[in-house]
Amino acid sequence: MFAIIDNYNIEVGRRLYNARKRKDLTMKEVAVLVGLHESSIQRYESGNIKNLSIEKLKDFAKVLDMEAEVLIGWDKEIEPLNENEKEVHSFTCKLVLELLKEGMIEDPNNIPEEIIETIISTLKMDLKKNR
Repeated sequence: MFAIIDNYNIEVGRRLYNARKRKDLTMKEVAVLVGLHESSIQRYESGNIKNLSIEKLKDFAKVLDMEAEVLIGWDKEIEPLNENEKEVHSFTCKLVLELLKEGMIEDPNNIPEEIIETIISTLKMDLKKNR
């Protein structure tokens, strides 16, 4: 029984690692975004977590822009991101990390819709001004 759990944790860890690399994120960036310490991310990725929390796996899936079913192995893995998708995701992660650092948001997995709408409208206005 323990070998099955260990192998499963290793497979989930491999998927986490691959998704993080595909998104070009560091362990530290993922740690901040899911509310864990960087060493915990390393343990998840190596399969050295004894209990895989469903809620934490959902957080990982959201941050890594993938379905939780893919992360836990119930569905096929997704195709790698193209360069435009990587740039957009990288920008989004940097924005969220900056907002966290400045104390403007508390939970990156629960940003109020009005804040998202404000950010989008502000970016649109700034882009129009700088054309």
